[in-house]
Amino acid sequence: MKFYYIAYDIDISSQRMLKYFPLAKIILKTEIKNTTLYFCGFYERAYPTLRYCYDRSVPAIVWELEERDMKLLDAMHHVEECYKKVVCNISGDIDISGIVYLMQWKNIGMPSEAYLEIMFDGYEEHSFDPTALEEALDKAVEHVCNRGGD
Repeated sequence: MKFYYIAYDIDISSQRMLKYFPLAKIILKTEIKNTTLYFCGFYERAYPTLRYCYDRSVPAIVWELEERDMKLLDAMHHVEECYKKVVCNISGDIDISGIVYLMQWKNIGMPSEAYLEIMFDGYEEHSFDPTALEEALDKAVEHVCNRGGD
């Protein structure tokens, strides 16, 4: 059995996904409507999440994965510790219901340079407008500067 995974983080990178899931297949390049991107966590252990924001959107890739891949995907997202798994519906040329991972931490933080590089590479790979990613990074930088870099 197969399932759909809606990725908006480093898993938009085909190179990364195919490394862990060689049978993964891109079904759709899309956007998650009415959301904005934030980096949440602590210090350089901040990861992306989505928050509701009317009339905004975040680029995403819909992957088709094998059901047996779910356990590894959950482990990679540290389900229960960091992320929660929710069902998300994407409407457009085709309607898809898939899983998306949302960060449970609320603190805005800075992602590592390596993490950002993979995300920017993924945006470039799929010709996504980087505005959502750049704005999330700007919010993280502003937050870190306002708290004195601690």
